[in-house]
Amino acid sequence: MRIIVSMGRGGTGKTSFVALMTKYLIQGGGTPILLIDADPDQSLGDFLGVD
Repeated sequence: MRIIVSMGRGGTGKTSFVALMTKYLIQGGGTPILLIDADPDQSLGDFLGVD
């Protein structure tokens, strides 16, 4: 199991980074991925095209 955490100040590109990393990991396949968006804006779903 791998755990990747992204945190920092607002406006540093965390959501963009996590969305790109997720798409990269999905291409590798095989391992389920759990994403938790703790940002009050909750925009990660928008970046990934999911509700």
